[in-house]
Amino acid sequence: MRGAVAEGRVVPILDHDEALLTILYTAAGNPVLLESIRTLWYRCRPYKIVGAEGTLKSAGDDALWRYQQDLIAAVRNNDADAAAALNEESLVNATDRIRALLAAQTDAG
Repeated sequence: MRGAVAEGRVVPILDHDEALLTILYTAAGNPVLLESIRTLWYRCRPYKIVGAEGTLKSAGDDALWRYQQDLIAAVRNNDADAAAALNEESLVNATDRIRALLAAQTDAG
């Protein structure tokens, strides 16, 4: 994932992120939840691309890989509370970034 970030390849970044999360969500043993999440990812993909592209243009913004790195550490430490908090923080951060980018495009257009 960090290689894809360094190379500016947006779709592979998102693919790697979703692959990691799929592993974690599969471990929860709830296939209905996993299918719902995958459906939401598919529907939100254009917005996720906008967010990732905008983040790549922001020098020094590590939001495309930092949360995943910290999430892996929380999972390795069997810290479900930290993993859930990181997942929520990542979602809020991504939503805020996407909203700001869309607002900037609207203002510029």
